[in-house]
Order: sequence, then C-alpha cells, then structure tokens
Amino acid sequence: MIPRAAIRSGPHLQPELVMELRKHERLILARRRRGENQKVAAARHGVSLYRYRKWEIGEDPDFPLAAAGGARQHERLFITRMRAGYPLGKVAQAIGITRWWLCQIEHGKAPAARLETYWGQQQQSTEEQHG
Repeated sequence: MIPRAAIRSGPHLQPELVMELRKHERLILARRRRGENQKVAAARHGVSLYRYRKWEIGEDPDFPLAAAGGARQHERLFITRMRAGYPLGKVAQAIGITRWWLCQIEHGKAPAARLETYWGQQQQSTEEQHG
C-alpha cells in the first residue's frame, strides 16, 4: 500500500525513461556517483553533517547545485523509492530479497528487472485505487 502522503504529492512510482530530478536529488546522485557517504561529502563542502543531511532531504535550499546529468535506470529506481517514502527494508521484503541485494540493485551492481516489476505493480495498484 502506498502512503497517503506519497499519493497526495503525486510522485511517479513507475520509473520513467526521463526523470525530472529535483535539486536535492541531483546532489544525492552526484554524491553516490563519487562513492562518498554523507560525512565525506559534508567535509568536502565544508559544512556540518547535520547541514549536509538537510540539503539532501531538501529542507535547506541553500546548497550548491550538483550537475548529475540524466538518471540511470538504477538511479531512477532509487529516486522512485525515495519519493514514495518507502524504507529499504519494506521494498526488499515485498520483492523477496535482502536489503543488501536491494542496495546492490540501487547502485547498479545487480539486475533491476524485479524492482522495475515491483514499481510497475505499485503504479498499477495506485491507478486502480484512484482511477
């Protein structure tokens, strides 16, 4: 079941071929592409970890614009989960894999077909409930 807040805010659950990235999402993808954790990224930007985390969740709009380019398949799947507000464990359990394996998918290190199917089913379910 999709959280009510996610439905009201209207996220696209089906990962699109072209996804419009929000400013804070570009920051997240740029960090992930560099292989950095939030602590390292905060140090690189010369800010506290607390402030950097606020940047990544979009609560502090005063941050540098990151040039992430287009989102790749695994990145679209990651952003879709984040927009839906689903924790890693919930999605992993729903598709019958471990959290570790879901992380591998969302980092582009494992096949994504199962996760694509899951988000497609979530989208179909949402449309049936609200269509």
